[in-house]
Amino acid sequence: PLQRILEVYNSSKTHSGSVHIGENGVGLKQGAATLSDLTFVLVKKKMKKRKGRIENDDNNDDDNDDDVLQETEEEEGVIELGLIAESLQREEGCCLPAFTFPISNDGGKQDITNLLSNPNKAEIAACVAQYGDNSLERGIDRLSKHFYGMCFGTIFGNDDNVFCLILDRVDYGHAPTTESKCSQLLKDLRMEIPRFYLHVPWTFDFRIGSGGVVTFDYWQQRLVEFSSISVLMNHSSYWHEYRPESDPGAYKMRVLIGFDRYRTSNKSLGKEGSLYIYSRKSGRLIKCMPDGRGYLGLGNTGSMYCQGLTIIIDDIGGQLPLNPTKQGIAFAEQTNGAIHEENLIAHVGFLAKTYYKYHLDKFRDRTELTQMIKDFGNGRVEVGNSKDIDSSELTTFEYKTTGHLLDGRKKIRFQRGSLKIKSGCDTRLQLIPRSLLIPQSRIPSPRPLAQAQVVDTRRDDQNGSRKRRASEIMTGRERVAFPAQPSLNNNVAVRNTFQPIAKMAGHNNIVAQQTRPLSNASARGKTLNHLVAMQQNDLQHQQHQQPIQPPPPMIQQPLLYQQPQPSSNALDPQASSIVNSYKVVLERYKSQLKQSVAKIQELQTKNAKIQELQATNEQLMDAVRKKDAQVQRLEAETTSLKRQLIGIVQNRAEVETSEMI
Repeated sequence: PLQRILEVYNSSKTHSGSVHIGENGVGLKQGAATLSDLTFVLVKKKMKKRKGRIENDDNNDDDNDDDVLQETEEEEGVIELGLIAESLQREEGCCLPAFTFPISNDGGKQDITNLLSNPNKAEIAACVAQYGDNSLERGIDRLSKHFYGMCFGTIFGNDDNVFCLILDRVDYGHAPTTESKCSQLLKDLRMEIPRFYLHVPWTFDFRIGSGGVVTFDYWQQRLVEFSSISVLMNHSSYWHEYRPESDPGAYKMRVLIGFDRYRTSNKSLGKEGSLYIYSRKSGRLIKCMPDGRGYLGLGNTGSMYCQGLTIIIDDIGGQLPLNPTKQGIAFAEQTNGAIHEENLIAHVGFLAKTYYKYHLDKFRDRTELTQMIKDFGNGRVEVGNSKDIDSSELTTFEYKTTGHLLDGRKKIRFQRGSLKIKSGCDTRLQLIPRSLLIPQSRIPSPRPLAQAQVVDTRRDDQNGSRKRRASEIMTGRERVAFPAQPSLNNNVAVRNTFQPIAKMAGHNNIVAQQTRPLSNASARGKTLNHLVAMQQNDLQHQQHQQPIQPPPPMIQQPLLYQQPQPSSNALDPQASSIVNSYKVVLERYKSQLKQSVAKIQELQTKNAKIQELQATNEQLMDAVRKKDAQVQRLEAETTSLKRQLIGIVQNRAEVETSEMI
């Protein structure tokens, strides 16, 4: 009941059969007292009770009794009203009253009026009157309307349990008016609540103000290379003494790691490795360390383990012991708590090092890694339907650990060759090395299938060194160099080189292009046709045979192209990740383009309004000038009339004086 929630000092959960710790409603009482001096807590509860009725009762309970027990369900509901007011507190103790009323068609108006008519409730009546702008009747009417909407309204009327909190005259921030303070409070809540709650399902309809549904994808939007790693944590024995599989106190924990692109892109935010701890026992974020490198045993000097590195400990088993305020971990309150904490630091620190080194090795240095994370920007990325973390397929790390002695202390290391990374389809923001962003082998454009090029490297040496000649063949992207041959056999080697190309040309659908001179040979007037003729003459002189038939006409063209054939093979994981990265970049550019178009339209609208205001201002100025001219004319006429009146008065005075004389 609400009265139990608002009870102070004696509302512990430890003896209520609950596994939770702390005080009932401690967050409600603390938060309400911080934001307002007067808070009303409204609750509606409906309960279904089963009632039985006996039919055909003959008042005989023998074995052959034909009595029938008919069970029916009846719904009973109550509304509760609680107050958290500064004016009710005394030095003797806190006063947080709560009252219960039955659900009525007037929203409990008559019951509240009867309660506040009691002289002993004068202080509570004063609080209600303050809510009604110093009118008790108006305050009661406002509360009854809230209760009526909770019980019979279109939004919450069909819900069995409804909780409503009314903060009167909110004091938040430094805004000048109450309306602006409330607006800022709702805006901050909309931004911060998704950060505090990690496991809210994506189907949950949660709204704040008029901004629409709140999406709980805070970390999915921020973290680049968002990865999930499962860890089996030793609970009561050191990790280097027993393997977690053989420890009866071991439990499963999940570690989420990524690079925060918002912190990396914003100079005012710290880029150090941050640590966040979420507890399933309290259901929210319980501890945040802006720089958790020292706690995890990572290097905390320079830019190592920075770049917005974010480590999230997700206590999915609810095994971390919490302090009474649920704002930290109390290992001292747990048996073998020191062992538990050391194992936690060792495992999470090892995972952070492994993750960071794996992605750092993709680039030349930390500067390039930082720039790649910055390239993702800090705008929202729309990538289809958002998923909660529990239902997302994130990138995972699989490994086997072993002990390692370093500086007299045992450190966790993974066994050589046991580390396996499985890319997740829901890890949308992925780091791809610059060298792999545009692979040339995947450009689907026609290119030369085979190109023959003869290079004459003869040089006249004044010292009389022997002349050399080399022949090079370029096939696709591979370049093969042939050693120098005697003058007679050199052309034969060129001929033999062209034979497999001609054979390939005869067995494939190859489109021959127009013959063009070769760069090095053309300098000496030698084209491919001349080289073929030289081959024929050399063979005639060597074998004293009839002239050899010329090669097929197709061989006379050096540039051979093959039509690109569509591939039916599916993309490999690397190509798929590249495609996904391009999709993310494309979506980001689309969103930026939409924002730019919206800003342009907004500026155009403002410009039109400014022009209208300028025109209106000109009209007003014209009207003012006309009025000024009229005023000046009226002033001149008034001055003239005054002078005439003065003259008339003087004349009359002179006439009267003369008559008297």
